[in-house]
Amino acid sequence: MSKHKKLLLATGGTGGHLFPAQAIAAEVMKNMPGAEVLFAGAGLGQNRYFDHKEFNYEHVSSMTIFQPNLINIVRCPFLILQGLCQSIKLMRSFRPDLVVGFGSFHSAPLVIAAKLFRVPIVLFEANSYPGRVNRWFSRWARWVAIYFPDAANKLKARTYLIKMPFWRGVFERSEEVTREQSLSYLGFKGDKKTLLIFGGSQGAACINQWVAEAISELAVDRSELQVMHITGNGDVTTHLRNTYSRLNIEAVVKDFEKNMHLVWPGIDLAVCRAGAGSIAEQINYEVPSVLIPYPHATNNHQFHNGQFMVETVRGAKLLTEQDSDATKLKDILQTLLVSSRNHLDEMRDSIAKYKKISVRASLSSLIMQELEG
Repeated sequence: MSKHKKLLLATGGTGGHLFPAQAIAAEVMKNMPGAEVLFAGAGLGQNRYFDHKEFNYEHVSSMTIFQPNLINIVRCPFLILQGLCQSIKLMRSFRPDLVVGFGSFHSAPLVIAAKLFRVPIVLFEANSYPGRVNRWFSRWARWVAIYFPDAANKLKARTYLIKMPFWRGVFERSEEVTREQSLSYLGFKGDKKTLLIFGGSQGAACINQWVAEAISELAVDRSELQVMHITGNGDVTTHLRNTYSRLNIEAVVKDFEKNMHLVWPGIDLAVCRAGAGSIAEQINYEVPSVLIPYPHATNNHQFHNGQFMVETVRGAKLLTEQDSDATKLKDILQTLLVSSRNHLDEMRDSIAKYKKISVRASLSSLIMQELEG
């Protein structure tokens, strides 16, 4: 039966949209060998977060209507119309049995075309505050998969609370990757506190700057620290390597790391943005964090994600970029790493307790059930 099934994944943009979509594709291809899986969205062939060698894809034009740039405002209607025409053509040629939209404007023309052709629609919403596209089109969906429970209140469809899917099994906590193996991969020692610094798939200039300043002012024996810093920006990577060297702190500094499943098991504390994927990683690997939400995220959804991690999971501290600076970050790091180390253990225990009581479905299983009818 599965050999006749066709799945269309409507996605694009950042890793937060593309990583879960690729995880779903891999699971469907593994468990339904005869099924056809096709990605569609803008710029997939050039997107660093999409494995264009692994998956088949089609380009579908799109652009957000909320760009303040005058040129983009003029171009937007033409690109949306072009994307809708491309989506209609794709519905006729590919004839999907199910369309799964992963949010953002990349999925909009494909979801509209699916509705026109009466193709069943499923949506995935990763954030605590759903994006506009998923809010608008949720009424057309058979159901919406959500990661944060609060998202259900803003969607007009049945919802399923799901485990965060991730490409190449990063969110499956493999027993094969121990703390010792993780530290060995990083070239670190096991008797030091290990920090992970990163800004997510969009990078984070302020995190790169604040962390270097904060660590330089910490009243701590620097020989007890080691840092994995993912800059998201190759231009500052060399500068930060030199900064850590000057501070006599052992550090691995990269602009990008694809093997995060080898990194997380060795981490004691993360400093990062509050994207849904990052938070899901922290929960799965039970890593406390200092969260600095991306202030320009649509509907301030990263702040809402961070609140969930602080108030519900109790596994993070939250700093807003607008009201904080390197000094405030330093004060938090000083408390967690030096003054009150037991608090770090308490945060990790809270994450473990949340994981134990959180009952979630598998998104790939739900999608395969939908395909099989």
